[in-house]
Amino acid sequence: MTDDSPDYEVGYRKPPAANRFSKGRSGNPTGRPKGADRQTNTSAFELILDKTLTVDRNGRQVEITLDEALQHKLLQDALAGNRPARREVMKMLLRRERALAASAPLPPPATLRVEPHDPDNADEALTLLGVAAADPYYGHPALKLQAWAVQAALNRRRRPRLSRQDLSDVKSRTLNPEEVKWPSDEG
Repeated sequence: MTDDSPDYEVGYRKPPAANRFSKGRSGNPTGRPKGADRQTNTSAFELILDKTLTVDRNGRQVEITLDEALQHKLLQDALAGNRPARREVMKMLLRRERALAASAPLPPPATLRVEPHDPDNADEALTLLGVAAADPYYGHPALKLQAWAVQAALNRRRRPRLSRQDLSDVKSRTLNPEEVKWPSDEG
């Protein structure tokens, strides 16, 4: 070996010592070019959607975007009975409704109006709502609760437990007590 020759073999993937990267020095001193690290968020499809088309509408030439043309075609397909097109149109309508609801102004706050206590008015309201009715077997206009209203009250979650006397009172004030499924474990 001569003094000029390296102490190792030079060849494939074995560069001479003078051409090797020095320790602590970058192999790319100028760095990556500016803008090369930025990735565009627009796809080729989005770029195409911005293009305009010239279409004939009622004898007039009108320019519309490709996006408008696709929506128009989708609507035509949906009206012609294409099920997937119908689903897409429905999704578009739902998104539109949500956006309109989000941007709509809030309704004015409700105002509380208190009426003076009037028992005749309360009886009339219960009758109109169908919660209570006059008992046809009595000569006086005593109201009795409808069976469905009593059943709804008994079916409520976390309702207080009724005593036998309470159940007896409710039965006596129910219009058709035989239509109600009464709790058997209470009392």
